[in-house]
Amino acid sequence: MKRKEWKLIGAFDESAPMQAVILEKTGSARQKRTAHIKSGVSVFYLCKHARKFSCPYQMYHFKPEVAGGPFELYEFGEHCCDTAEFKTGLSRKQRETVDLAMKM
Repeated sequence: MKRKEWKLIGAFDESAPMQAVILEKTGSARQKRTAHIKSGVSVFYLCKHARKFSCPYQMYHFKPEVAGGPFELYEFGEHCCDTAEFKTGLSRKQRETVDLAMKM
């Protein structure tokens, strides 16, 4: 199985500016899951259109256990939900047809 290649976006000393970037890029600050590991905590986020339009874009931030350590923010994939607002009223089959037409 191929591993995901996460790209580092930046390191933040405080949570608020990092949350602003997450909200801007994903459209939602809803957490997918939280993983507690020995060296820190990882929190994963999905695009707000992930379920409805199968958008593969994901983000996660890592907070090390060290006091005062920076939040590291990573991203994976690209948004494929650019036309999400256009496709909102369409059935699943119609959305798939639009997606195929966009790929051509």
